[in-house]
This record gives sequence, structure tokens and C-alpha cells, in this order.
Amino acid sequence: MSYQLLIVDDEVLIRKALSQYIDWESLNCVVHATASNGKEAIKIIEENKIDIVITDVKMPLIDGIELSRYICKNHPNITTVILSGYAEFEYAQSAIQYHVSQYLLKPISKEKIMSCIKDIVKQKNTELLADDSMNTAETAPKYSIFIKQAINYIDEHLTDDMTLETIAESVHSNASYLSRIFKKEVGTSVITYITDLRIKKAKENIKNQGKEEQITLLEGDAIEILKGLDGSFDLIFVDAAKGQYIHFLDDVLRLLAPEGVLVSDNVLQDGDVARSRYAIERRDRTIHKRMRDYLYTIKNHPQLETTILPVGDGVAISIKMGESNERR
Repeated sequence: MSYQLLIVDDEVLIRKALSQYIDWESLNCVVHATASNGKEAIKIIEENKIDIVITDVKMPLIDGIELSRYICKNHPNITTVILSGYAEFEYAQSAIQYHVSQYLLKPISKEKIMSCIKDIVKQKNTELLADDSMNTAETAPKYSIFIKQAINYIDEHLTDDMTLETIAESVHSNASYLSRIFKKEVGTSVITYITDLRIKKAKENIKNQGKEEQITLLEGDAIEILKGLDGSFDLIFVDAAKGQYIHFLDDVLRLLAPEGVLVSDNVLQDGDVARSRYAIERRDRTIHKRMRDYLYTIKNHPQLETTILPVGDGVAISIKMGESNERR
């Protein structure tokens, strides 16, 4: 089954470009029709089965926001994508309440449009295959496709070093907008959602290995938990958000026993740490700088003797020296 696409824009060249220069067939889509404004689009929607609408914001007669409102009210199964210029972006966001799936900022590349539609098609296919029992339908959360795509990305990358920016980019949005809509629909922040999901997974892994008696799981923000811990530890293994390593260090050193071992995992980030910050994507530069600062600190810290092993994504092994052996 191919999904029927409707393209709505008052500029002829844009309608033609979107219709002819994108390989819709490879995305399992067909351009059913085009329209120059929202009024024409509504007539087409009423007379045909349309699955996806790509619409501009500013158009004569009926604009993209009003069209989105109409679709949300009368045809909730249609997925809407809005094309917006930078000057109109805040205006376009007013369509949040109309369950618009994606906002793509002009000028938009062919690759980004294809990636966006590919995600929508994937979501629609998933929904078609889902269990349609009444019980499931009544109890399942009613999220927009936009948020479902973000949740799917989180589920698939749960063990990766995710940031709000990388999640937002995966759904063709920005961090601020994603954060606001996620909190509105899910009822919690993106970071809290990820943390809770990871804790749940950790509990499952501990239980599956039969280690519930040997392992004590402390739930919460690592920085806050570290500050509340006392005593000393012979081995501390750090494998968390890479940008936070430098913030853990003071408490880690306080808790590490003399001659204790600190193991810091994934410190080379697939070699990115050794590259110039200008060769790193802008959204990753903060993590890149913090990890370089962390490596410099543990290599030059008077209490630590550190070796970095270029194995996998890199591991740093540090031994805490006694007071008499501290470097001067």
C-alpha cells in the first residue's frame, strides 16, 4: 500500500520541486495532488483519501495553520507537516494544538524532507501492525507522531550518550520546541524520561542476572547521589553522560581509597576527542570540550597516576596515590 500525499504551497516552483524532484516511490508514497492554498486542499481532502499533507504556512484564502486546524478536527488520521520560513517559525508553532507532526524550516534540503517522510511512514506502518484490541486502545498513551518518533529514537539509543539536541535533530526539530511539547504530552521532561527508562532497564538486568542481593541500586541524579555518599571505595567505574565526567571528579576522588582504581570508560569518543573542536559538529562541542578538560585533569592531577588505553572508545585507568606519593 502506498501512502497518498498532498502538497500545499502557493508557489508553483515549490509545488513542482516537491512533486518531481523527490523519489516518493522509494518512501512508499505517491503525490496524489497539489494545491495552491488551504481552500483547494480542503476540497481535495474531502473528495479523496489523503494520508500525509505537506503545507506551507502563509497562503491566500486559508493558510497552513487553519488547514492544520481543519485536518485535526475532521481528519485526525492525516499526518500534517508544515514548511516554515525562519520569520514565521513562532507563528507555525501555534499549530501545536492541532497535532502537527513536523516543522521543517526553509530552505529545506531534499534529504531532510525524505528523512522526515520516512519517519512518518515508519510510524504509520507501526500503527497498522499494532494490536487493535479495545483494551490496548483504551490504555495506550495518545501521543502525537512527533513525540512517538522521539520516544522511538530514545528507545533505540538508550545505551548511547544522548542529548536533548541529538534527539531533537532526529525528529527534525530544535531542543526548545521538543522539550516543551514532550513535557506537555508525556508529563515529564525528556531527561527525566530517559533516566527513569534507564533505571527500569538496570533493574531488569540486575534481576535477570540474579544479582539483587549483591548489587545496591541507588536511583537518581549521579551528581546528587555522589555528594551524599560516605566511606571509601577500592574501585570506581565511571560510564555516564560524557559531559558530566568532569563534574563527578571531586566527589569521586573524595570517595576513592588510597591506591584505589578509577576506571573512566569511553573517554576517546571514537577518536573525536583528539580532533579539533572545529571538526566537531556544533551540537557536540560542549561534550567534546568537557571530555578534553577531564582527560587533562586526570592526567595532571597530583593525586592520580593515569594511563589512557586506546581500546574501543578509549578507557582511562587512574590510580589514587597516597599522600606521600603525590606528585609535586
